[in-house]
This record gives sequence, C-alpha cells and structure tokens, in this order.
Amino acid sequence: MIRNLLEVPNKTVSALLKIGGPVIFYAGLLEIASASGLIKRLAERFSFIINKLFPTLSAPAREHVALALVANLLGLGAAGTPSVIKALKLMRREKKEEPSPEMARFLLLNVACFTVFPVTVLSVRKIFFAKINMELLPFFILASFFLSIVALLISKIPERKNVS
Repeated sequence: MIRNLLEVPNKTVSALLKIGGPVIFYAGLLEIASASGLIKRLAERFSFIINKLFPTLSAPAREHVALALVANLLGLGAAGTPSVIKALKLMRREKKEEPSPEMARFLLLNVACFTVFPVTVLSVRKIFFAKINMELLPFFILASFFLSIVALLISKIPERKNVS
C-alpha cells in the first residue's frame, strides 16, 4: 500500500511531462509563427471574419484575437492562451466596460474553438495509447464546428436583449 502511495507522485509527474511537453513544443511553434509574421498574414486573411465578429477592435487586439483563433483552428488552443489573455486585456482597456459583448463573444469562441486539426487531443490520445485516433478526426472537426456555431448564437443573446 505504501509503495502504491509513493507511485502516485511519480505517475503524476510522468503524465505532466508527457502532456506538458507537446504543449510547450506547440507554444514554441506558435511563437515562431508569430515572430516570423505568419500570424499577421493569417490575420489579414481572416480579417473579414474578424471584422464581422469584432468590429471595434484596435489593430493590436485584432492581432492577438487572430493568433488565438488560428491557434484554435490548428488545435493548439493551450498554446494560444497567452494571446487570449493579452487580447482580453487590450479589449478591457479599450472598452472600459466589463465584460463587453465582444469580450464575451471572444471567450465563447475561444472555449468552443473550431478546430481543423486537433493536434493536442490527438497527441494526448497517442501518449496514452488510444486504439482509435485518426478515425475520430471528422467527428472532432464536426463537433468543434457546431460548438462554435452555438457559441456565436449564445453570444448574440445579450445583444438582442439590448436592442429590444
């Protein structure tokens, strides 16, 4: 029994390293993409969608929103968390209201996170020797798409109440 109790911290650290390693790696990749200007170019490509969803954002906040949404799109949501925090701080500074409808919409979209290639989920499943991995990919994509649609619909509810 004592042996089992002493194995728990070992297993916990082992699991943390197995899961934390890929997240740190993806965060590094995302930082390289940001420093190289790739994220800025992707933000320009997604500018139509971002302008529709967040019409009053400043350029720095828009860039962080784009980084977070691109990270989610690639399945690197945990790696995009620092950008989410920066975007929310910038939104708060600009709007002076807490929370603004744009902040709520951004948080809902970030949590729902439409993902084309769920890298984090697939890597965790691989680490723990899941039998079915790539076969689930279409279901992950569909589920994240519909969750994002629901998040957008939910974010419109307070706006409709304010109009009425």
